[in-house]
Amino acid sequence: MEYRKLKELIDIKTGKLDANANSKNGKYPFFTCSKDTLKIDTYSYDCECVLLAGNGDLNVKYYKGKFDAYQRTYILECKNNVICTKYLYYFMQKYVEKLRNQAIGGVIKYIKLSNINDALMPIYNTNEQGKIIKEISQVEEIINIRKKQLIELDNIIKSQFVEMFGDLEINNKKWKIVNILEVASIDTNMTKDFEKYAELPHIGIENIEKNTGKLINYISVAKSNLTSGKYIFDERHIIYSKIRPNLNKVATPDFKGLCSADSYPILTNEKCKKEYLVFVLRSDYFLNYILSYSSRTNIPKVNKEQLSGFDFPLPPIDLQNQFADIVKQIDKQKFESVIKAEKEIEKIQKNVFYKWGR
Repeated sequence: MEYRKLKELIDIKTGKLDANANSKNGKYPFFTCSKDTLKIDTYSYDCECVLLAGNGDLNVKYYKGKFDAYQRTYILECKNNVICTKYLYYFMQKYVEKLRNQAIGGVIKYIKLSNINDALMPIYNTNEQGKIIKEISQVEEIINIRKKQLIELDNIIKSQFVEMFGDLEINNKKWKIVNILEVASIDTNMTKDFEKYAELPHIGIENIEKNTGKLINYISVAKSNLTSGKYIFDERHIIYSKIRPNLNKVATPDFKGLCSADSYPILTNEKCKKEYLVFVLRSDYFLNYILSYSSRTNIPKVNKEQLSGFDFPLPPIDLQNQFADIVKQIDKQKFESVIKAEKEIEKIQKNVFYKWGR
């Protein structure tokens, strides 16, 4: 098997625009470091390429056509006939795991150009590349179908929430209004003992998917090269990202670990079910409250005092228990199907790129 450095196989450039250059009703895709693709009125590029976020969660996208890009987004184009662009895309989907380990920086991690250039890629002939592309594409289609099903399941939960608890803003069911500190604590138990927790996961805010709360692309404490203090959490906690609250990052881990100090581990008491408070924190009711504070700053960030001032309707615990049971049943359906398909892709990628991390 021949291996060659990426710099021999591709041309790399970066976008030129600020992240806020997007236009809501734009004609062309605008790629930033976000997993979501925005829109823009003009384009600077017209090609088939792989787009790699240079900071944040370091996601990878494939695109063919006219588009524009943010200045921290890398644009990777194949410069000869040795590799196919889709083959490069599937390689980078796997190699990005190593790039995450190489990322440097404080709150927002970033990668250097040399980290991409020096990546070693296995070179198969074009026929073999075609077979690999077809095999992975077929599994991706299954994942896309299942992700649409997840959206439908999420909508079922949201509808159930409204049906059971009413409109939080007007509190039409006349539930008791409580302060968040009456039913939960902001559990900022911090540690710098990274050896003790070395094998546990480390959750940064970039590892929380916005709106869904799905935990993605996280690695162990040992591999994260941590320096500053982190909060301890377990399966009882809610992890709430206090940075850019409009992204609505609220996670419910089912394991123990450490999380970024740019988040708050929240622990509910016997008066409030975790599942109920999660949906309150994801609601427009809470977002409208918290954004009224964070919009006053240059870098939106929720402080402890602001979070502690939040009041909301609290239904009886029996009703909360019913809702929690519904959430658990649907969550099980949601993740089992997608995780199975994602593991199938990972298996293929490991077989193809088994020395990607060397």
